[in-house]
Amino acid sequence: MGQYEESIQWLDRVLKIDQNNVEALATKGMSLTMMGRYQEAIEWLDKALAIDPQHLYSLSDKGGCLANLNLPQQAIEYFNQALKVDQKHLYSLSQKGNQLFNYLGMCLIMMGQYHEAIEWLDKSLRIDPKHFYSLSSLGGCLAILNQFQEANIWFNKALSINEFDVYCLSQKGIYWDSTYQLAYCLSMMGQSQLSIKLFNKALAINPNHIYSLSAKAHCLSLNGEYSQALKCLEEVLRLEPNHEPSLRLKVNCLTLQSNQDGTIQHK
Repeated sequence: MGQYEESIQWLDRVLKIDQNNVEALATKGMSLTMMGRYQEAIEWLDKALAIDPQHLYSLSDKGGCLANLNLPQQAIEYFNQALKVDQKHLYSLSQKGNQLFNYLGMCLIMMGQYHEAIEWLDKSLRIDPKHFYSLSSLGGCLAILNQFQEANIWFNKALSINEFDVYCLSQKGIYWDSTYQLAYCLSMMGQSQLSIKLFNKALAINPNHIYSLSAKAHCLSLNGEYSQALKCLEEVLRLEPNHEPSLRLKVNCLTLQSNQDGTIQHK
C-alpha cells in the first residue's frame, strides 16, 4: 500500500468521528490529488470549502486539480481566491506558494497568455530559483515568443538540475521537454548540428518522442541529409500515421532528394 492510500485510510477514520474536520477533508483531497485522482480530490476539497470558503490549501489544491484537468480558466479563479486570502502567507510557505504560482503560469500558457505567464513564473522562481518546472516553462514561453537566446538560458538552467529530463511537466499537465526545446531553439538560431546532438540525447531517453523525431528530421533536411531525415519521419509516421507536419516534410524531403540525385547523375 502506498503512503497516500494509507493516509486516506487514517483520514477516513478521523472523518467517521468528525465529518466536518476541515483539515482532514482537505488532506484527503490533497492525497487524492497526489495519486492523480483529480475528480475525486475536487469532491473532498469542495466539502472542505463548504465549511471554510477561505481555506487556503483547499483553494490552491482545487486550482491544481482543475489545471491538471485542462480547465485553466476555472483553475485561475481558485488561484486568485487563494491569493486574496493571504498573499504574504503564500510567499512565506515556499513549497505551497511555488506550486500556486507555477500552476498559475501553466494555466496562462495553456490559454496562450505567454507574457502574463512569464510574470507568474518569475514569481515562482523568486520563491525557489531552482524550481525545475518553472525554469522549463519559462524557457518554453520565451521560445514561443521567438526569444530563442533567452529561452536557451532557462532551458540550460532546467537541464542543469535534471539533465535526463524528457517531459518537464507531468502527464497530467502541459508538456515542456527541456532537451527538445533547447535543441529547437538552437535549430532556429541556425545551429542544426548541435540541435541534432541534443535531439539524439532526448531520443536516447525516449525513442518514441514524436516532436524530437520530427524536429531532428527537419534539421537533417536542412543539412541535405534527406535519407536520414526520411528514416526519422518513417518512425514518426509509424507512431502517428496522420502527423501532418511530418507528412508535409516527407513530401519535401522526397522531392529534394530526387532533385539531388538528378543533379549528381547529371554531373
